Amino acid sequence: MKSQLFCAIALLATAAVSGGEFPSVGEIKVANKLNVRAAPAADAALLGQLPAGTKVVVLEKKGEFYKLQYPRQLEAWIAAWMLLDNGKNPSDVVARDKVNVRGGPGTEYPQVCTLDKGEKVEILKLNRRNWASISPPLKAEAWVATQFVVVGETLAKFEAKRRQQEEAHKMLDTAIAGLKEHMDKKQISDEEYAGLRASFEKVGQLAPNSDEERRALEQKALLEQFWGVMQLEQQRTLAKEKIEEEKRKIDEKYQEDIKKIVAPIEQQKKFQFIGWVESVGGLLYRPATHRLKEGGQVLYYLKTKPGSSVNLDDYDGKRVGVNGPVERFRGWSRIVTAEEIEVLYENPDFFLKPAN
Repeated sequence: MKSQLFCAIALLATAAVSGGEFPSVGEIKVANKLNVRAAPAADAALLGQLPAGTKVVVLEKKGEFYKLQYPRQLEAWIAAWMLLDNGKNPSDVVARDKVNVRGGPGTEYPQVCTLDKGEKVEILKLNRRNWASISPPLKAEAWVATQFVVVGETLAKFEAKRRQQEEAHKMLDTAIAGLKEHMDKKQISDEEYAGLRASFEKVGQLAPNSDEERRALEQKALLEQFWGVMQLEQQRTLAKEKIEEEKRKIDEKYQEDIKKIVAPIEQQKKFQFIGWVESVGGLLYRPATHRLKEGGQVLYYLKTKPGSSVNLDDYDGKRVGVNGPVERFRGWSRIVTAEEIEVLYENPDFFLKPAN
């Protein structure tokens, strides 16, 4: 049964790379760990082991073995005295020609590639024996049995998808930040809404069936909800503006109607001052007894001469025309001495604004 399973995996791997489309991406399929060797042979030196599920780059097939781009999970070492700076710096340069890179810190470990003089290496660490652990060179090789690797799409397609996913991730972060900014400001235009919606949809196209697509769908739903709330708010604002505009029109028409009624009567006789009379109340030492108002504003204060037959209380609450001299009094603005006064309108309710 176990051999049948291995055969099925091997057939699947062969089908996946029909036509020899290398390099491709493969995945380790074993119960625990897979041996990685320095040559395509079962008795070749062991470089290390890779756990199940590890992604590898398959470069070619030779017999029952796949050649891999040297996995970064495995160690690669070089003698530090073969480097210009003895591996003391994060990067160094090979000082001699044909320097071996090995799977461990010593000549007893298998060789994985050679480096020429002048080639650069990335130093990861130094040990006490003056061997430098380096980032595996691209030319380094490793081999695994084909029956334990399922080979999928080509490396080019895999890298294209990876780049798309990175693009999707960046686009998603930008769109989420934009949505948060609009939600904080509680405003968003039609163009901004359309742009964010398109971004969330683009994320799903770039990275289908991914965590990015799931998050993009969630954010798109949040965007739709926010957009709906903003549309309702906009409708309320427009309705309020419409009501205010109607009020303004009613007020303007009211003022025009008043002028049409008042003007002919008030022009029959010329008065210096016209307005509504209102008592100032029982203030002590008052220089005037009444106010002359228009539209809620005090135009003048009114008084009469001593011994005058004019009683301003008789005109309280009425619209009048007044003639008489004007004087100033500190704190009271201008005061009119009513020598001549005439009622123009008895009923102030006629001039009250209609209820809105």
